[in-house]
Amino acid sequence: MMRQGAMFGVVLSSVLFANLACAETAPNDEQARALAIEAVVKATTYPRSELNTKRVEELEDDLFYTQVKIRGRIHKGASFYRVDNGGYQITPDEATYRPHSAQSWYVAVATDDGETFGLYGFKDADAGFQKLISKIRVEVMNASQAQAFAKFYLEAVYQARASVVYDELRLKHNVEEHFVGYADSQEPVTKKEARFRQWWSGFVAKKIGPLEPTVKTRDDDGYQVLVRMLEMTIGRPPELWEWTLEIQKNGAARLASKRPVFPASTRSSLYDPLVRCSGM
Repeated sequence: MMRQGAMFGVVLSSVLFANLACAETAPNDEQARALAIEAVVKATTYPRSELNTKRVEELEDDLFYTQVKIRGRIHKGASFYRVDNGGYQITPDEATYRPHSAQSWYVAVATDDGETFGLYGFKDADAGFQKLISKIRVEVMNASQAQAFAKFYLEAVYQARASVVYDELRLKHNVEEHFVGYADSQEPVTKKEARFRQWWSGFVAKKIGPLEPTVKTRDDDGYQVLVRMLEMTIGRPPELWEWTLEIQKNGAARLASKRPVFPASTRSSLYDPLVRCSGM
């Protein structure tokens, strides 16, 4: 009995020591923000003083949705931050504001040990995502989870969740807003509306069919997710693209293909890596 009690004490001490060691390396929010900025500094020429962070809890929830849950240790596997070049800089002495540039980055910071993963805005965003998923285990078990995980991947790697099209009503509203609200302000409204009607009548005539994302189960037990993406660039007509994503049950994801749907175009997608990372 004494030996069993002594052994139990050794095991308990080991567990407590491991938990304490983990707690000592787990970053708090302030430390995680500093780690996110440091990841951007290492990948770019921007100085720390010009970078600012904003927490992106929606991405944390996306990851947690499919994260493998371990009883007694249920917590979000990573914190996500958007790092911007500009914004408010607050010190004990003053608060200053720098205008934002067009460049921003997503950085995931592991909640256990502070390991960082460069996502959107980094040249190796896809590799960073796969590395994150290999560390924070996930399980994609059905079509609903596959569709949700695909949107998580789109946002984390391409910052493109808002571009996903679900139905004609919202598509029409967004295209009209682009033509009328964001086109050249020197043009008369009537001309903007005419260009919108021309675009929309051409889209309707093509009879593309249902627009909402679809999911198919693959032979390798993974999933193929097809999404329609509305890409809008100031000074250009909106473009509707079709993206095909492959999602494995372990969370491995990739953009398998993309093609223009309307209007027909051979122009590169707005979210091509060379376009996405042009500021780096």
